[in-house]
Amino acid sequence: MLPSFAIFCALLLHQVTLAIGSNVSGTSYFFKTNGNNEFRVYNRIHYLNHNITDMRYNPHPANVKMIKAQPAFREPKKTLYLDNEWDYDHKKTNLSDLPHFVPKFYEQHLSEANQTRTIRILFNENRNATSPVVKFNLASLVVGENVSDADLYFYWPLENTSSVFKTSVVLKLYQIEHQLSNDLNETAVWDNPDLHKLFNIIYVSKAHKGWQTFKIKKPIDNWLNGEVNLGLLLTISSYDDNQLVSVFNDTNAGIFRTFAVVKMTPENVSGEGDAPDGKKSRLSGLNDRQPSADGGTCTRRDWYVDFDQLRWNDFIIRPLKGFNAYECVGKCDLDDPHASNHVRLRATSRSKSCCAVAALSAVPIMFYDRHGNVAMKNYAGAVAEECSCR
Repeated sequence: MLPSFAIFCALLLHQVTLAIGSNVSGTSYFFKTNGNNEFRVYNRIHYLNHNITDMRYNPHPANVKMIKAQPAFREPKKTLYLDNEWDYDHKKTNLSDLPHFVPKFYEQHLSEANQTRTIRILFNENRNATSPVVKFNLASLVVGENVSDADLYFYWPLENTSSVFKTSVVLKLYQIEHQLSNDLNETAVWDNPDLHKLFNIIYVSKAHKGWQTFKIKKPIDNWLNGEVNLGLLLTISSYDDNQLVSVFNDTNAGIFRTFAVVKMTPENVSGEGDAPDGKKSRLSGLNDRQPSADGGTCTRRDWYVDFDQLRWNDFIIRPLKGFNAYECVGKCDLDDPHASNHVRLRATSRSKSCCAVAALSAVPIMFYDRHGNVAMKNYAGAVAEECSCR
């Protein structure tokens, strides 16, 4: 009996040894007996899966230095813009440093029938300079827009001690054509304005301080067509004998800054979602009538676009805080008397109809551009005017 039992144990021990040798999971075994010569195999530690059974395991030994996990790197949240022109550093913008006339152009634009054009407001780059040259940065005039009209606005700070105060004078506007040379000093150029191209004349009766305006479409066209932009020259002459009195030196700053209003017409006037006259236009394939709001059916409700939350408030001039773009919500009921045949056909194929925008309109927005000038553009398809099921 004893030799047989010894042989059995030897064979069993040999099989276990082979199993341990071929085990790649890191499992080890030990044997216990219950006193009846019966062996039981116990799993001690499964290291790879950290399945701890019959021994204590300290995951952080005292002699091991723990490294604190570093938070994952997150890129700063990028501000989303409605227009690529808005994507620039806005730190230098100053919404309070605007001439009083500028916001009025926004109000006028709202009342116009044709709202497809863009308005660009350019500020004199030579303000507070010793040179009397008035010069505008034409980089704000983008490709794809044609100049339809342009006006120069300047504030004439005429004091009551001036020799021409409350007398008749002549204001002349020239396009500067000649660069200064060594044999022609600056004073000689200003004393002889007829060296340049005369574009416009204004007769002022009883002159006093205030805003004046000139048409300047022609010189801007010349610059855009390849002529060197050397700026404009503004002179004041006597009315009776047409003698030069002085040259306007633009020292106006802040709300009295000199600026030009350039009206641009897009090459392709038709806007997506908007009729050429700026009125709302319907989307093709949608119901022509708006369902009622009774019982939670498809309807339009307020959805306010807040410039402060979007971080647009530091460069947008008008609207002041935001605008109501609206949204379409609600159920699409086949029993609704306004349900279109398209909606009913979708129901036959078990396709679910959804409440969607049926008509859109544009919103005009006035903002600072990357060159420090002001633009006012009409953004088509921004406001939901009507809702319908589709």
